[in-house]
Amino acid sequence: MIILELPSHGQAPAQVDSGTFEGLARSLDDWLVKENLTGIDMVGSSLGAELVLVMARRGRVGSVVALDPGGFWQGWERTYFRTTITASIALVRALRPALPALPRNATGRTAFMLQLSARS
Repeated sequence: MIILELPSHGQAPAQVDSGTFEGLARSLDDWLVKENLTGIDMVGSSLGAELVLVMARRGRVGSVVALDPGGFWQGWERTYFRTTITASIALVRALRPALPALPRNATGRTAFMLQLSARS
């Protein structure tokens, strides 16, 4: 499991464009390539969720889990967010019976720990 600290967050030094979403996405993209980690599965929460979705759209990662993605608050984005969050809620409700089994395997524990780390 890798827990990534974004530039200008926590102890990671800021970069010239760290104050923008595109700058953070560029930093993440560059880091994935530099560390030879393209194709890995990623989990993100809030800002991290939006970033893993961008990495998926760019074809940089494998499977992604986006928990409470940020953004989507203007114009067409509201409709898009409402539609996708409704689908996500339906999926979680359908998976609810299987959720207790997640901590019993390595993949489930990794996803859970990434979620917890994103909240600290």
